[in-house]
Amino acid sequence: MHLSQTLMTHDLASGITAALTGIWITNEPRLYTFIFKCLFLQLGTEFVSQWDWVKITSSRGPIFHVESQARWPQSVLVFRWRRKSMGEEGVHRIAVEKLRAENALLTAT
Repeated sequence: MHLSQTLMTHDLASGITAALTGIWITNEPRLYTFIFKCLFLQLGTEFVSQWDWVKITSSRGPIFHVESQARWPQSVLVFRWRRKSMGEEGVHRIAVEKLRAENALLTAT
């Protein structure tokens, strides 16, 4: 059974009231597309942050060609937030804003 069939046969969001989710996506453009266009939409999450880094060899070149359609030379860590209701504020919103601020500091340096 394919991953998308396994995940989509269950209502993943039904019992979750609030959650910060981190998903590591490595070297698979199709998985990246599935996660963003299917999984996150079904879970009802909102974007918090995305961290990207390029994997390099000992000679400081990317492990795969940057334009490769088959394998990416980078990994992606995506953070998403799901709240009980999309209008909910308070502690959860502060946590999301803190993560966004920390990400801005990391990407600025």
